[in-house]
Amino acid sequence: MVDPVLVGLGVADLFGLVCGADRIGERKPGAFGPPSAYYSRLFEAAHVEPREAVVVDDSEEALSAAKQVGATTVLVTGRGTGEAAVDLTIGGVGEPPAALAVLQARG
Repeated sequence: MVDPVLVGLGVADLFGLVCGADRIGERKPGAFGPPSAYYSRLFEAAHVEPREAVVVDDSEEALSAAKQVGATTVLVTGRGTGEAAVDLTIGGVGEPPAALAVLQARG
């Protein structure tokens, strides 16, 4: 199912798969074990290798956990300090086209 927010922002076609906690029955990272285990279970349930995933979130804690399992991470600023070790920081979810260009350039 395509997220209506992504459709409204005009960026839905940039995402091959959008999934979250509902896929594995957990509310957020760390609810049932180490935060990185959340992403391991999520990627396994989605049949996605972590190195192929891009996690976009405004939680530096969540992105740190995603990075621990090998995902590319994008911090949406507005809530975090911007000090987390993430791959890219954007100002809002409407910026994915520019963000993807930067990530593609990095290889």
